[in-house]
Amino acid sequence: MVVSNLASSSLTLSWIAGNLNGTGKVTSLAGEVLDRSLKVTWNDPVDFGGYPLSKYSLMYTQESQWVTMDDVQSGVVLSGLENGRQYQIKVKVHTYNTELELELTSEFQIVYATPLSTSTSPQNVSVVNQDGSFKVSWENPETDNGANVTSYKLHVLNQTTQLTQIVTLDASLREKNHVATNGIKYLVSLSAMNSQGESPKSPEVESIPFGVQF
Repeated sequence: MVVSNLASSSLTLSWIAGNLNGTGKVTSLAGEVLDRSLKVTWNDPVDFGGYPLSKYSLMYTQESQWVTMDDVQSGVVLSGLENGRQYQIKVKVHTYNTELELELTSEFQIVYATPLSTSTSPQNVSVVNQDGSFKVSWENPETDNGANVTSYKLHVLNQTTQLTQIVTLDASLREKNHVATNGIKYLVSLSAMNSQGESPKSPEVESIPFGVQF
């Protein structure tokens, strides 16, 4: 009797193993970079192993721990993340064998992605009026939001003509002399550029260049 039960169990396990075809992993897994968030997308696996899809589950790293999201769809947005920090994201496929009433899962598909955004505005912008010019100076943005500043843009609005001149400046600069007309009022501001685009402009400061007084 014991031998018969062992043989029967062995046959049953062999039959189960032979009928649990592996479910393929998701394809084209990607993390779209957003501000303090990531949009995770994927395509269905090439092969579901012959079983109907039950759900997708997702895990990602957060503060050295794994956060699990159950029953998610492609296009899910992970919010509340930190710009400039790399996150590991794993997606698993769940199928269901109705004959055995058993859930099957694929191996994880993994992707790494880093939320990024435009930087904040340059800080402490000031001007010193000179003869036929003004010197504008500034400090770094409070944060580059994970993407290094690649250049600055100097915005100079001529209050007489209402025309704005925009000058691209090297990221290493912190001051710049700008040629201007004496006696004309200008409104001066700066913005910072990084791989995600242009920051908001700094608050405008006023400049009125003056001639040499005798």
